[in-house]
Amino acid sequence: GNALEGASDNFAEPAASHDEAIRALCALTRTMISKTQEVESELRTRSDAISGLMASLQDARKRADTDALTGLSNRRAFERRLGAAVERSKQTGVACTLAICDIDHFKMINDQFGHETGDRVIKLVAENFEQFCSGKGDVFRFGGEEYVILFTGITGGHVFDCIEKARASLECRALVHRESGTALDNVTFSTG
Repeated sequence: GNALEGASDNFAEPAASHDEAIRALCALTRTMISKTQEVESELRTRSDAISGLMASLQDARKRADTDALTGLSNRRAFERRLGAAVERSKQTGVACTLAICDIDHFKMINDQFGHETGDRVIKLVAENFEQFCSGKGDVFRFGGEEYVILFTGITGGHVFDCIEKARASLECRALVHRESGTALDNVTFSTG
């Protein structure tokens, strides 16, 4: 910038030096264009790096809010969404209903058939809740064999019907231990 300003001052001199001043201005302009291109390239590179970091951060947040076994949102996500739902409910007057569900006699399943089978039961129950409650409420794995379902804007009767359909569907399934072929007792859950 200083060099361009100095070169432009040469135009105040007699016309004989204008050719030399124009050549200097052209050289300086080429240098400025080159430097500007370098800066633009560096900005693009940094912008791409920032976009990559933002995508990684978003992915890390999603992983931090997801239960690895079931793919459901986890307790951390539940606590944040519950707070937001309660605030929305206070402001709008739209009802918020929470169903807390616990697999019955789960310790017995783990003890009798092993943790791998217990994990399959946890996934099965999660899929069952997703099938019958997703779209009506948000399903979370709260921990262990516990789930919570957050319903917004749905009456207690509709929540009961949704949970009852999930319960009945699960209860009528005949589960068998993969390795031994031994039948598992019907898997059920209790809800409040």
